[in-house]
Amino acid sequence: MRNFDASCDQVHALCNSKEIAQALELTRQLASQPSTVSDFVKLGYCQSRLGLFNEAESSLNIALRHLPGTHHSAFVVGNELVAVKYSLGKVEEGVALEKQLYGRQHFRLPAPDPANVPEEINLRIREKLLEDGQSVAGKSVFVMPIGGIGDTLQQYRHIEHLIAEGASAVFINPREATRELILNSRLPVNVAHATIGDLARHDFVALGNILALRYRNTPSQGGYLKPIKPHSGATQLPAVSGKRKIGLVWRSTNATWPNCRLEPFRSTELGTLKPLLVNDDVQFYSLQFGGYTPAEQAILSRHRILDLSPVIHSCADLAAIMVQLDKVISICSAPAHLAGALDVPVWTMLSRIADWRWGTTGQTATSLYPSMRLIRQTELDNWEPVIAEMASRLERGEH
Repeated sequence: MRNFDASCDQVHALCNSKEIAQALELTRQLASQPSTVSDFVKLGYCQSRLGLFNEAESSLNIALRHLPGTHHSAFVVGNELVAVKYSLGKVEEGVALEKQLYGRQHFRLPAPDPANVPEEINLRIREKLLEDGQSVAGKSVFVMPIGGIGDTLQQYRHIEHLIAEGASAVFINPREATRELILNSRLPVNVAHATIGDLARHDFVALGNILALRYRNTPSQGGYLKPIKPHSGATQLPAVSGKRKIGLVWRSTNATWPNCRLEPFRSTELGTLKPLLVNDDVQFYSLQFGGYTPAEQAILSRHRILDLSPVIHSCADLAAIMVQLDKVISICSAPAHLAGALDVPVWTMLSRIADWRWGTTGQTATSLYPSMRLIRQTELDNWEPVIAEMASRLERGEH
């Protein structure tokens, strides 16, 4: 491996261990050294991960100019450049590039190994893609979310917009973890598969991220995923006299970068939440997926935090619990999106390098979810002011 490649790997290793100053210094040293397209790609990812968005835009632009538009790498690099442009506030440039990447000329279904996706599927989707200027009035639309579960929950809010625009029917193929949640909500959807034959029966395929651009100036109502009827087998939380009931999510189960571009900075340690946990007027519940470390187990026990993870196996299970809570406090992850989509009050803790969809620095509310408040870092990986602000708000009884 060349020294440049090894140095880029070292930057990511430093990020993974949250040695931010060293990662920044090494990235700045690398900025004068790229000589190949691959170098500019790797440098751009290092810069983007550390919030050096102006520098990342320059590096990724150079790389993209030298990659064939139909090459899978161009699609991957282009997506990173889209996120960078949005993070810089260059919304129109980001929108134009995202629509190009997900348009009929270049689109390929995102997959860990694109070679395993039959080309016939890509061709069928391309010919059916809903694009700018096309009306859905009287048309059957198959909605295909792009991204993880949080993205999916957010993008499904546009199903109601399609119906309001006149779509005759909207179809989805929900992930198993979200199926019961979606079908027990007010969303006017039908279930279908995404086989070549099924797609052929619909007038349009609407990609979730492009729907978000289509309706970005259309107001949304909260609570679109509220359960219509009680979830079968739902866990009922015991009454807690005089105490508020608050659910907690402090780290992602989405592993680390590159599986998620925001890791590990969007997650925190349970121990950092101590200024919240000492509030005797609150009963806290862990909504955390996955197992716990010994340190986490000790904190759960010390602060009498009730662990609900054993009864959470799907989004419907989690939703049935959330609607019983007074509030959810979460990092930027799927549970935060779910709470917002249920119209449950939620405080979302955001890293200094946060997803662009949460708006600009200093923005404390989001048009995505009326029930959500955003509480942001001012310094990367320094959660203390965020936790202190939330602790103060809890003391004052704020919603």
